[in-house]
Amino acid sequence: ASTVLIGSYIGPPAVGLYRMGEQAPLTIFSMTTRSVHQVALPEYSRLQHVKDELRSSVLRSIRTSTLISFPALTLLAIASPSLMAAIGAEWQPAVAVVIALCPGIAAYSLTVFPEHSRSRTRDRVCSHGYRY
Repeated sequence: ASTVLIGSYIGPPAVGLYRMGEQAPLTIFSMTTRSVHQVALPEYSRLQHVKDELRSSVLRSIRTSTLISFPALTLLAIASPSLMAAIGAEWQPAVAVVIALCPGIAAYSLTVFPEHSRSRTRDRVCSHGYRY
């Protein structure tokens, strides 16, 4: 949706820069947060009937993904000028996109985890461990 808006208002070159700048933070997000999700899912299944332990496990998973993704995204934002320069001078304007998206994706990693875990469990359990 964002690429359609950018393309219609600014043009196709801006879409290319946006997509290039978007890929690096999303790759970091995928490698960190989603990896923790996949490892945690079997534990959630095992703990689905033990509310307190499930809640503790979800919070531990959020902390773990945060401890990994936040520093990685911060380093990416700091290093993005050098990374884009290494790819090519024509991609240098994508640095602004990387720097702008890193904080949002880091914040998103805190909210997506409970939702991701809920959608995959048989019994719906919110991030606080209560069934609904």
